[in-house]
Amino acid sequence: MEHDEWLIKENILQLRQLMSDQNLQLLPDYEQRISVLKDLGFVDEDSRVELKGKVACEVCQQWGPRNIANSWTDSFGR
Repeated sequence: MEHDEWLIKENILQLRQLMSDQNLQLLPDYEQRISVLKDLGFVDEDSRVELKGKVACEVCQQWGPRNIANSWTDSFGR
């Protein structure tokens, strides 16, 4: 029984390490996205969502990005 417990604990440790490595690989992409959101004024310098960002999020949730794009192209021509 002790060997089984050791194997399970070892597997958990390996999975945690793998998850950590995967998260670190995604960090540069995350930081780039935050930078773009800051440049556009959707989040402030402390990465808190501004009112503009909250409105954009709500619009996307209600209408969906495809419907927004279609509405925009219909309004301004294709």
